[in-house]
Amino acid sequence: MEYFIIQALKNIDLTTCEIAGISVGLNDIKGAKVTAIQGLELTRLLEIIIE
Repeated sequence: MEYFIIQALKNIDLTTCEIAGISVGLNDIKGAKVTAIQGLELTRLLEIIIE
C-alpha cells in the first residue's frame, strides 16, 4: 500500500487506480473521475447506509 499527500483530485482520472481504503475528505475527492464501483466505495465517506 502506498501513501500520498493529496491536496485535491479535481479532474484526476482514477478509473484505473485501486482506491479501496482511500483516506480523503469530500472536498478532496470532488470532481475526480471514477468508475461506478469506485463511486460505491467512496460512499463510505458520506457515512450513509445503503440498503
